Amino acid sequence: MKKHRSLQKVYFASFIALVVIPILLVFAISVGIIRTMMQNSAIAAIRSRQAAVASSLTESVRDASLQLSHFVYVNQ
Repeated sequence: MKKHRSLQKVYFASFIALVVIPILLVFAISVGIIRTMMQNSAIAAIRSRQAAVASSLTESVRDASLQLSHFVYVNQ
């Protein structure tokens, strides 16, 4: 003869299957999505800062080149 599971065991098994597991799945998926979004945001911020530094350095090089050419032209 088959043993029948107790009502309490059936309740906990169905509760875990229908409530706990879906909540954990949603949590894991949302953590993955948020992690990806944060990584993309951080990479975009780093690229933006690198572009700003490159622009600043380019402008400094242009200014220094202009001053040097002016200095060489005046001293001829």
